[in-house]
Amino acid sequence: MPALPQIVALRCGPATFGISIDRVREIVMVPEITPVPESGEFIRGIVNLRGRILPVLDLGLRLGLGPGPRDGSGRILVVEHDPRHPLGLLVDEASEVLRIPESLVGPPPELAAGSASGAIKGVARLEDRLILLLDLGRVLGEEASLPAPVREATA
Repeated sequence: MPALPQIVALRCGPATFGISIDRVREIVMVPEITPVPESGEFIRGIVNLRGRILPVLDLGLRLGLGPGPRDGSGRILVVEHDPRHPLGLLVDEASEVLRIPESLVGPPPELAAGSASGAIKGVARLEDRLILLLDLGRVLGEEASLPAPVREATA
């Protein structure tokens, strides 16, 4: 029997989303985020994560759900935008890893398929909730103002 795909479940506002665990390097508490002028409407700023400067995208804003937490209560998912340029996604909560059988995953409704540039690639129907499966490539691919490559901090 093939292994079931693993999904990191996260919350932005009232919605629960899922991202393939293959794209998530780690989940960290929110450190101080330094704003960067003129970096784009979805970019919250940058953080120093163990000596690496990491841009942070507010996933709630990117998906049209309003801004993520500003008080440090959320989480940052460090994801691979591409192998050399990790990116932080600011979310309200990231609390579990799920194995979701393909039989429970259906296509997004037409309404969701057209939102946020087609960022929803499917809907997982669990007993107690729906999880919107994100196409991380589309979420990040449409963001033209992602900062330049991550570099080592000098301070």
